Amino acid sequence: MSSTVLIKIPELRDLLNDRLSQTDLVNCVLVSKSWHEGFTPKLWSKIKISSPLQDAAFSQAATRTAIRRYRRFIRSFSGPYPSSLKTLGNELIAESMDIVDPLQLSKESNSDKCTELRELRRDYLLEESLVLRLVEFSPELRSLHLYGWCKEDSELELVRLIGKLEHLKTLTMFAGSPDLLPLEAFCALLKYVPLSVETLSIDCSLKGNLSHNNNNNNNNNNNNNTAQLPPLPKPMRLRAIKSLLFRGSAANTDPSVWSSFLSECHELRSFSVSGNMMNWNVGRIVDIMQRYCPKLEELHLTEAGRCITDSYLAQLLSACDDHTTNDTSSAGGDTNDTNITPLIESLSLQEQQTERRAKWKVIELTHIPSMGPLSTEALLAHTPTLEKVIVMDGKIMDADTQYQILLQSPNLNTFKVVPDRGGIFGINSLQLISSPPQPQGIIEVPWACETTLRTLWLAIRTPTAPLTPAQQRLVMRQIGRLHQLTELRLFNDQYMNYNSTGSPGFTDFSLANGLDEWEGMKALKVVGLAGFEPSFGDIEKAWVEETWPLLERIDVGRIHWDCSHDE
Repeated sequence: MSSTVLIKIPELRDLLNDRLSQTDLVNCVLVSKSWHEGFTPKLWSKIKISSPLQDAAFSQAATRTAIRRYRRFIRSFSGPYPSSLKTLGNELIAESMDIVDPLQLSKESNSDKCTELRELRRDYLLEESLVLRLVEFSPELRSLHLYGWCKEDSELELVRLIGKLEHLKTLTMFAGSPDLLPLEAFCALLKYVPLSVETLSIDCSLKGNLSHNNNNNNNNNNNNNTAQLPPLPKPMRLRAIKSLLFRGSAANTDPSVWSSFLSECHELRSFSVSGNMMNWNVGRIVDIMQRYCPKLEELHLTEAGRCITDSYLAQLLSACDDHTTNDTSSAGGDTNDTNITPLIESLSLQEQQTERRAKWKVIELTHIPSMGPLSTEALLAHTPTLEKVIVMDGKIMDADTQYQILLQSPNLNTFKVVPDRGGIFGINSLQLISSPPQPQGIIEVPWACETTLRTLWLAIRTPTAPLTPAQQRLVMRQIGRLHQLTELRLFNDQYMNYNSTGSPGFTDFSLANGLDEWEGMKALKVVGLAGFEPSFGDIEKAWVEETWPLLERIDVGRIHWDCSHDE
């Protein structure tokens, strides 16, 4: 079969396109006319400007000509530089086409201004009018990411234009500065957000009372700016929202905000916060989630503030628990809400009393100070359904909790727990195979996730002294049972702790001391063993090459080995 015939078969051409780099695609379009026709759409489908050099080249006359020639193939653009965005907008929305190319699809004469963009990423909103034009003339947008708010009325105009994007699935609107999304723009966003949007990520202060019947508030707070705030629109267009992320110092002390719009998110799966939660009414958020978000299964708290207490975290972790009370009070403070949404009244008694099983599947916690007894209990209640646990850069999860998750979670596929330097939260080496750890007569205990775990990041330590060769072999054997593992990263707990004077932990990864116990881990692609001084020589390297056929990289002590190249 000739190469020309191969290119003309869509399935084969798509397989090739998906496996070729941008440089390879450039070379392919230069081979012949048939290859040019076959690979040009993929070459021009995604434009990513990531350096000043690329930005300068993108604004050259030759590139502008090419954009007009292949504008019908451009599906995605991302970049932080105003000049490249300006070039793209001017050429895509040109009223006349100077070049006619046989590769272009036939189109109606009145569609010259419409782009085929499916994704637009803009890091800084410095060209407000141009962004407005691009959004206006890109009706096929599925994903829109805008970083940096302008301080003019154009932000409301932009929100109205976004409301016309009937196919939009993902919408990100970040401030990129201390200026958060103005409350008026937030209300407009909830009014105009397309019905198709499933992922919404925003910066917003959410301060004030947005209840629909706030006459009393107006009378009592004539000197308060919140009295003049516009009410949230009803009905709101949030029925399809599956993922909701708030970034920045979002804060709210009035429960009407959460009652008004979170109660509309019946399809919500993922709730994320990246920023300061100190003033959040956590009790109200959890209460509304328990009532109206029955499909909630992911919680992401990243950079959410070291002020979060054990009680705060426990409340958030209880958002998937059974809702057995109609009490709307909050442990976080005064939450008198005289305007509970009409949706509460419309729910039948049977619906309100329906039992719900604990079902967090994904828990991600970053830079949170501690996980106390309340939050630990709330988290461990979800081990039957947990699929991913990520705890990074915090003095947060003790070794016993880590061990219980590994021991009890039959669906776990990702487990990443790495304390910050100075925190001693590594799991006891002997505890990996026995709980409580026994110096003698160790009884091996299988993990529930042995057949499901794909990614494991773990800090480990020994109780008082380095492991004996026999003990280390048992630890290696336990890890070696993870036959589906693709990424393994172990951290020496003593290495993580600057002030430690204890034992260095188990350090020997030689074949003589148990590396051969990992023979069954055929799926491994990445291995990292940080903070160790292992006995890992040429024999072990040859064994790795023969035993782990998919391995791409291994870092062991001072050995950094890219397995795709001989070193």
